[in-house]
Amino acid sequence: MPRPRHHDNNQLIEQAMYCFWARGYSSTGMRELESSLNLRAPAIYNRFGSKQALFTTSLEYYLERIVGHRIHHYLTDSTQAPPDRLAQFMRSAIFPRNADLSLLSLSPPQPLSSCLLVRTALDPVARSNDVKAILHRAQRTLEAAFTTTLAPLSAHADDTARQLLLCFNGLMVSQLCGHSRAELEGQLDATLALIPRSRASHNPSTQH
Repeated sequence: MPRPRHHDNNQLIEQAMYCFWARGYSSTGMRELESSLNLRAPAIYNRFGSKQALFTTSLEYYLERIVGHRIHHYLTDSTQAPPDRLAQFMRSAIFPRNADLSLLSLSPPQPLSSCLLVRTALDPVARSNDVKAILHRAQRTLEAAFTTTLAPLSAHADDTARQLLLCFNGLMVSQLCGHSRAELEGQLDATLALIPRSRASHNPSTQH
């Protein structure tokens, strides 16, 4: 008779996600994963196949649960005006709040900053086709959310969304590199200045 499994897979994935989030893929060894998941390496391999397979599962989980939640909370299910939605989304990512983790079953073992996607994009593991595909999907997901939010303000919402996403990615790299809050605030203000406050009225029929 097989031994019962005492660990819930989602909780294991969350623990692994926190571990990779705090350290990055390349700096996370099996010893750290064993300690975080409270499982020996053979049990981890038996469940997930390999360290990289566990990582890609964790990255998918992060995209779905963390990024998906933040898009829904700040951009989709908000009563704020579109510019304020985007401002809150970006600010909450650059200056993280534990409230964004409240939907998960486990609390992080330590305060977390930066973004797991950005940390991963700067890691050699990003060369992996599986990881590259997740990162690409994350960028398209964010771009689509930005475009939808900007649509009431601009006839060129897709162009503005791509420009905002490029600046947002740069902000997240600056945050990961340890730029001061004052520097990040200045960069954020410059980025938010790209957002139109309202659609300009233009009616050709009124021109003479």
